Amino acid sequence: MSWKRLAVLFLIILCAACTDTSDPYSDDYESTLATAHIDSVALYEMVSFREVGEHVVTFRDTDTVQSIQGLIVEREKESQPSVVDTVDPPYLLDFDGIKYHLWLSEQGVASFQYTENNDAHFSFTENETEQLRPLLGM
Repeated sequence: MSWKRLAVLFLIILCAACTDTSDPYSDDYESTLATAHIDSVALYEMVSFREVGEHVVTFRDTDTVQSIQGLIVEREKESQPSVVDTVDPPYLLDFDGIKYHLWLSEQGVASFQYTENNDAHFSFTENETEQLRPLLGM
């Protein structure tokens, strides 16, 4: 095999290995949360994007955990993420290590983004926000 063919083969393998399948903007993206078995959801107050504050509550009730998980997964599937400049998130949702920043207040719609990828921001619908508030005790 010539060195040119070997170089081309190496580049093809290198490009295939570097392909990012975790891009929420891709059509075939599937949320890690969608396929995970989650036992609990912890809610934390945030000090800033990088600093987690006080633990608020941990939900272990299966119905509550699945409802919160379902709202996040459904929003990931149904909406195109957007890029926005945001203020520090007031909350962090931790699904057994799968973490999301959460913006939720008494008024307006809630939104979230991945802690590891601040480029993808998802907004809940008004109806989903109204479902989420009581689930989180707000």
